[in-house]
Amino acid sequence: MTYLFKEKKNNAGYTLVELIVVIAIMSILAGGSALGLSLAFSKDASRCATKLNDAIYETRMNSMSKVGKYKLEVKDSGDVNVAIISCTDVTPAVPDKQILLDDTDASKKTVVTAKFVTESDPSGQPVSLPISIEFDKAKGKAKIDGISDEGVLIFDIIDSHGSRTSKVQLVTTTGKHTIGEFE
Repeated sequence: MTYLFKEKKNNAGYTLVELIVVIAIMSILAGGSALGLSLAFSKDASRCATKLNDAIYETRMNSMSKVGKYKLEVKDSGDVNVAIISCTDVTPAVPDKQILLDDTDASKKTVVTAKFVTESDPSGQPVSLPISIEFDKAKGKAKIDGISDEGVLIFDIIDSHGSRTSKVQLVTTTGKHTIGEFE
């Protein structure tokens, strides 16, 4: 019976197989946490695009359904990107609605750029912020200040780390807008 409880001699450490298994487990855990952090930071651009798309929707619906003239202005106010929905030609005056497109933390600020694409110029011309957009009451067509052509306004939204991009596309002839990846 004593042979079952004999201690091993030369028990000096871990075997090579045990070390390889531990290193493999640690590398899987490190890869998973890096992926999780990457996905968490990539939400900034997506969240900004969703807020911008919602602001476009609200302005278009108000323009087509309510009294007054509604305008959306997208601008960079220093620390954050903002969308301002304003209404004119109505009494009593309606206060402006300001929508913060970014977190209030300036280190998480997204970069919003825009370009206007037409059939004759598919690569697009850059449009600088601020951008003012109004919608036709009858048909919902988008009118962009300084642009008289028919085409597509594309907002490129890049997160604070430069790793993820979301896009908001606004078709001027119909006023329709979508979020996604467009080329």
